[in-house]
Amino acid sequence: MNVGNQTCGCGDKTSPPPSTKTKFTDIAYATTSETQKLDIYLPNEGKDPFPVIIAFHGGGFSEGDKSSDYTDHMLQGLNHGYAVVTVDYRLSGEAKFPASINDAKAAIRFIKVNAAQYNLNPNKIALWGSSAGGNLAALAGNNRRDK
Repeated sequence: MNVGNQTCGCGDKTSPPPSTKTKFTDIAYATTSETQKLDIYLPNEGKDPFPVIIAFHGGGFSEGDKSSDYTDHMLQGLNHGYAVVTVDYRLSGEAKFPASINDAKAAIRFIKVNAAQYNLNPNKIALWGSSAGGNLAALAGNNRRDK
């Protein structure tokens, strides 16, 4: 699948941009599953607290993870002064719906509660996802109780 001028291997492992100096990886945002982890990448330049992009990977709710190439283009926010948080959520083989949306909302709450610890702005959060991740971003973004 082509995304702009990029080729999407949809699920292939990639690494964060090599210029990322500050990152926090495999942070547990919940305790129900080992899967419920996120990574936080901070931009090298800009004024903190940083606005945040929370990125949910695609994969049809059955595959993929926070380091798959689904999040590559989302990590480009680092070059524009945004912190980027990539989130793993329970896939359909582990837990049925609504587990994935519950995980997405738990990750958002975790970022809001722990924003100061990671130099994040809890009032400037954007949700972004591709495929299944886009579905999670849309569902979580429309839930007024978490705002």
